[in-house]
Amino acid sequence: MKYTPIFAVVFLVAAIFASCKKDNVKPRETVLYEADFSSDDGHWSVGALGSAGAMATISNGYYTLVAGSQGRDVWTWAVFSGVDGGTAVEASVKLSTTGSSSDGSGGLIWGSKENNNSNVRYYFGISYDGYYTIWGYPNGTDKPFVVYKDWVSNSAIRNSDFNTLRITLVNGSLHFYINTQEVFNMPSTGGSLDKSGFAVSKNSTLQADYFKAVKLD
Repeated sequence: MKYTPIFAVVFLVAAIFASCKKDNVKPRETVLYEADFSSDDGHWSVGALGSAGAMATISNGYYTLVAGSQGRDVWTWAVFSGVDGGTAVEASVKLSTTGSSSDGSGGLIWGSKENNNSNVRYYFGISYDGYYTIWGYPNGTDKPFVVYKDWVSNSAIRNSDFNTLRITLVNGSLHFYINTQEVFNMPSTGGSLDKSGFAVSKNSTLQADYFKAVKLD
């Protein structure tokens, strides 16, 4: 009977495995900040927010942002201050409606800053029923908003479930991902991804499983 040396089989399997790994290599990342909401780390607003009935809590490993009759935004500090090269923010979020079927949206914000007593801000939002949009206030919230991508349905979105949203800023371009699938890209809106965080529209609830900000190596 002819035997195949075991070491040859092992070598062949190892070679195939190494080849598969190389074909699926993902860019390396350095985590600058991460929250799994297992506890309150002091970087997220909690309690009653404003006068329109908004509320935020950290409980059971989730950050829950409930909007009242108006939308609500929350954000972290300047995570990317002094950071060069590519950067990204990512979060796992679930949206639901507390009002009509046209409510129930929210997602990530970035680029929050004051501009002559107004606020510059940008949004990457999804709805509980499978749509996404990208828009913002490049000239401040006292000026008309700009729509970069109007509401459109996308099969990458899991309706009424958790979805991973990711924004990367690389070489002057913004790339937007839903559950690892790139859905849109556009030139940078200027500056960094700071200050990033969450937004929820009126009569909507956003539940976040985690949030992280990374430097792309």
